[in-house]
This record gives sequence, structure tokens and C-alpha cells, in this order.
Amino acid sequence: MLLRRQQFQYIIAFIYLNISGSSSGSCRACPSGALCAGTILTACPRGTFESSNQCLPCAAGTYASAVAQTSCQQCHPGTFSPRAASSTCTVCPPGRYQAATRCAPCPAGMYASGIGASVCLQCAAGTYQPKRGSIHCVGCFKGSYTTGVGAVSVYECIGRFPPSEVHCPYGSNCTQCAYGSNCTQCAPGTYGSNCTQCAPGKYSPFIDANICLKCPFGTFSTAMGALTRATCSPCPYGSFATEGAAACSEDCAS
Repeated sequence: MLLRRQQFQYIIAFIYLNISGSSSGSCRACPSGALCAGTILTACPRGTFESSNQCLPCAAGTYASAVAQTSCQQCHPGTFSPRAASSTCTVCPPGRYQAATRCAPCPAGMYASGIGASVCLQCAAGTYQPKRGSIHCVGCFKGSYTTGVGAVSVYECIGRFPPSEVHCPYGSNCTQCAYGSNCTQCAPGTYGSNCTQCAPGKYSPFIDANICLKCPFGTFSTAMGALTRATCSPCPYGSFATEGAAACSEDCAS
């Protein structure tokens, strides 16, 4: 390997000296992208660039695919180089997108279906995705929908939904409606036979809910009659909240 490198250097030097017409009695400027020492020229290898007669490594996120470069190129959108001195960039796989010097998984509520994504797409209305690094979104159950894009949970689908502990399958008082009768249906954001509004810290995306769902630990909601978990906001740094909280504790130490 060393012998081949020396032979390559001698060939470059021979070509350079012959083309330039230089002789032992005259000197020429060292060409860009190479190091010069007497009559020996050394082209900077791939993954590096020449600066002040030094071959320096390309920074992460950039590359040099050829020898004798004076600068490095940025990786194209949807590709990345995680290490210095890269000669190529790697294409981001499905479910991930280019984030600086790495391919990061798409956040929940978003997806990337193909390779080489530079951004993730939000789940469309009527779909959701609770997992990171996904290549598609999940459709809401029949008879339910989302009010916006980027939903991260099935509980952001508003309408009829089968969980027996929170949904009455027939009427608002969980009894079957008689044939031909006009049964009242409680709207999302309410629960029980009287269609009571969900209290702060709780929500219900379902029609005819028997109970309201609680905001998760570490989140809170001040809204009455909330429809989705999207109304549950994270507690500020240094505070906390139990399940179904309407406010966060001011001090984690208390």
C-alpha cells in the first residue's frame, strides 16, 4: 500500500513538472488540493481538503468524494455523514429524516414513507401515529375523526370508539334504545347519563362516554369539556402533576 502511494506521488510530480515546464532552476506554486515538498506532490485524499499546505478532514455533515479538494461539500438533503473525513454521505432510511449530522427518527404524529427524507410529514386529518420512526400513520376507527393534523394518539380520534370502560354502546345511560325511539347521544367532552362536561384535567373524545379519561402523569389541563388529549400540556421544568391534574405542583421537592 505504501509503495503504491509513493508511486502515485511520483507520477503526479512527474506530470506536474513536465506540464509546468519547471526545472531545477525554477519553482512553481503548489497546485490547489495538494501538498508539496521539493519535487514531491501529494494529493489530499478523499474525505479531506487542502488548506495552508495541510490535508484537513471534512467535518461531520460534509464530504469530499474526490482527491485534491480545496473544500468539502455539504451532504445533500436526506443524507448525512456522522463522522469526520467522510468521502460519501449515507441516505436516511424510511421513518427517519436528516437532522444535521445524523438521521433522526420522525417524532410521534409524523412519518417518512420513503428513503432520503429531509423532513417528516404530519399525519393527515383522520389518522394518528403514537410511535417514533414510523413510515405511515394509522387511520381512526370507523365513525371517528381528528380535528387537525399530527395526532399522536387514538384518543385524539373524536366519535364512536369501542373501549367498553369508557363507551356506552347504545344509549347515553348504557341501555339499549327501543326500536324507533329517539335516544339522546352525549357529545364528546361530556360523560354519563346527564352529559356532564369533563372536569379540568380530563377529556373525552367519544360519543356517549361513561367516564372521562385522565391527562397523563406530568401533564395538566385547565379546560372544561375537553375533547382530546392534545389539551393536556406538559408541566414546566421543575414542577410535576399526577394523573388527571388541573394544575402542576410548583416544586418537585414538596
